[in-house]
Order: sequence, then C-alpha cells, then structure tokens
Amino acid sequence: MAVRDTAPYLPRCLNSILNQTYENWELIAINDHSSDSSLKILEDHAKADTRIKVHSSDRKKLIPTLKYGYKYAQGELINRMDSDDYMPLNKLELLVSKWQEYGKGNIIAGGTEHFVDNGQVGAGFKRYDRWLNQIARTS
Repeated sequence: MAVRDTAPYLPRCLNSILNQTYENWELIAINDHSSDSSLKILEDHAKADTRIKVHSSDRKKLIPTLKYGYKYAQGELINRMDSDDYMPLNKLELLVSKWQEYGKGNIIAGGTEHFVDNGQVGAGFKRYDRWLNQIARTS
C-alpha cells in the first residue's frame, strides 16, 4: 500500500485491514514522501501489530512506490490497497477462498464502491465503479 498524505483516512483504512476475518496477511506500507502525519500513523500501527511493515520509498509517485514495495512482500498473493479506502471485514477471506478454488495462474479481483464523508458520490464516480466492477466480473 502506497501512502502519501492520507492521514485523515489512514486510521480507518488500517483498522479495516486489522479487523479482517482472514488473519494470515502482511501489510507492506510504503510511505511516499508524506508531509503530514501519515508516516507516524503507520509506525504507531506497526508497533501495535507486527504484520504491518513500514518502509519509505526512495522514489516518488504511485507506480514507482508500489514497485519499490513489492520487493518486501513475503506471501504468495498480493492485494493492492489505497490508503484512503477501507476493506469490508471479509474481503481478504473471500479473495483467498476464490483464489484457492481456481489456483495459481489466476487473478482474482474484488469490486469497488466510491464513498464520500459528506454529500453524494458524483455520477462520474458511479459510472467508474460500474465499469470497474463489470471488468472484475467478466475478466
């Protein structure tokens, strides 16, 4: 998970990962030059749970930061997460269960749903969600 200046959302994101029904996971959190308290939030959570590993990227931008983080992964499966999002409690359990059904050489994708704290999600984001979810169902 690349993290850049998402301190207002990061605790909820991290708690949604910590509370997963599937418990055999590791979180590789890569700080991407944050200027807010994101790094401190990550480090505090890592102290409380050893499954969270925190590193700081020597690169900038999302894709280079993610590539930097992949080298630290220890598991067989990777689920990318945005640091301003949160997971349903059984997301990892469902993804792993589906992957075990189909096995190596397959990609399992989850759905998405945009949300906002105040107001309403715009029509453009709703179209984007429908498009992403259609790809996940049919690919």
